[in-house]
Amino acid sequence: MVVTDDVRTRPKNRRELILAAASVRFHQRGYAGTSLEDIAGDLGVTAPALYRHFKGKDDLYTAALEVNLGHLEKCIVDAKSADEAILGLSQVAVHFPTLGVLWNTDRRRRLVDPGGSIEQRLGTVADELGLLLEAHADPELAQLLSRSVLAASSSTGFYETGLEAPDHALQVERALTAVASFRPTRPLVALEVTTEKVVARPWTTRRSALLDAGAILVVGRGGYQAVTVEEIAAAAGVSPNTLYLHFSGKADLFAAVLRRAASWLTSALQRASAQASTSEEALRLAIGASLELSAQHPSWTGSLADEITNLPPDHIADVMTAVDEYLDEWFALCVANAPGLSPEHVRVRMRAALAVLDDRALEAVGGRVFSSEDSANLALAILRSE
Repeated sequence: MVVTDDVRTRPKNRRELILAAASVRFHQRGYAGTSLEDIAGDLGVTAPALYRHFKGKDDLYTAALEVNLGHLEKCIVDAKSADEAILGLSQVAVHFPTLGVLWNTDRRRRLVDPGGSIEQRLGTVADELGLLLEAHADPELAQLLSRSVLAASSSTGFYETGLEAPDHALQVERALTAVASFRPTRPLVALEVTTEKVVARPWTTRRSALLDAGAILVVGRGGYQAVTVEEIAAAAGVSPNTLYLHFSGKADLFAAVLRRAASWLTSALQRASAQASTSEEALRLAIGASLELSAQHPSWTGSLADEITNLPPDHIADVMTAVDEYLDEWFALCVANAPGLSPEHVRVRMRAALAVLDDRALEAVGGRVFSSEDSANLALAILRSE
């Protein structure tokens, strides 16, 4: 039964309760997939009760992001050393896993941060952590390690684990320590990342042309909700009626885009495993192949996946089957390369490593990054740290 928001029974921390419920909802279903009615229902109140504290969904989303950011900022500001920062980050990552939403640049830019204030605060956090890391590394490396540490700490928002919080935090701490203490064996490299744009390719099918256009427009135009069927069809050089010959609608097309991306990434891992003679060689080949694919299709790194929650539930289930197959390939490789860890510990370390690899592709646009060989060395260090 939904209760009324009677002032006599209204809890004094109602605003904080709303923000906590909103963080969970936005994290699980995304901005477009969450309504004020959903959040109010989780709290057992009516939607109008939320307007006593927030102007609307945008205002609530911004406030939820800022609460999460506050935990991150306090952790870094209070730290007197890199070790203290790592310990604090591991606790924040486990107890506030919704922090992962902060690293979705697309959401920040499109929805709640037109002036760049949240982006600026995130940049300050990375700079402050970088200064702590400069005690043991030169400034450029320290900033790259800072970004990688923060990416790894955000990974907890993208998986579930049966580990108890102290054990989970310990595994995260070891992963973050491995990143912070990493020293490359080769010079940092500046990557050539492809600028994706819709290009006519007469040798492809119309279906492939539509998939290409859909992937590029969704990322370039500001997300799934910002692109229409008509725009995708026009970019692919076909009519909307032709689009409907291949797909039942935008959701069906975008689900196919995501399945194709997951399939290509999975195939790259499978080929690496087939070419290798040891598990470590397989992991190194897989990382090299994944990084090359990310440089060719940078939108596939995070940006497309962030839009999954905008799909209808039946399409989400279909896409997640393909994504799970991709993650299963990584998991098998990681288990083989960390034989001393339990499967659940491997899963935590693996997601931290994948977050760092994904962030490498994003960071490549603005600065130098670890070489492919050192990226593999770093992933192995995360898996094997004690």
